[in-house]
Amino acid sequence: MNYKVLNPPFEINKHELQKDFETVSNMELAKIPLHLHNQIGLTYENENAKNKFHDGAGSLDYDYDNWSEADALAGVPPPVSTRKLKESDFNKIVPELSGLYIYDLLTELKKHYNIGRTRFMLMRSKNCLTWHVDSTPRMHIPVFTNERCKMVWDDGTLTMEDGNLYWVDTRKPHTAFNGSYKDRIHLVMTVEE
Repeated sequence: MNYKVLNPPFEINKHELQKDFETVSNMELAKIPLHLHNQIGLTYENENAKNKFHDGAGSLDYDYDNWSEADALAGVPPPVSTRKLKESDFNKIVPELSGLYIYDLLTELKKHYNIGRTRFMLMRSKNCLTWHVDSTPRMHIPVFTNERCKMVWDDGTLTMEDGNLYWVDTRKPHTAFNGSYKDRIHLVMTVEE
């Protein structure tokens, strides 16, 4: 099975989630630098991170705190991280989210699911990810999506709907694409099983 639609014991308010994405993405600290792969981290591990919104963004294999947008534009790869982290290490909610619906939603999700690193992930229009596998399954809540945004496995595809909660087996080879003219935004959480 590649995915399942989950029925959490609480309501997901997609309108509040959409409003909070707009609020968070306009916070100065949460601005998405080009080199952080269009992600805003909502959970973090490192209390001393230069920016807690960026601590959980990108790959765990690289040290983004010591890599600049200028480095990325010059083609300099990020330094390899010396921190040996697991997805589950990202278990603290970024404090600047307090008072927003997203903070309460993440708190509620943590009560019912074994989630770790959590991010808003942006996929620009007319874009596709590489064929890849992840180390853990993911849970997705589409914030802004449409019928032209899909996840693809060898044996099937999935079109997600705004505001639903999906468990997705990203340990299997897969990709995702946005074949529309609008950006796709998902709330993505790693799942420890």
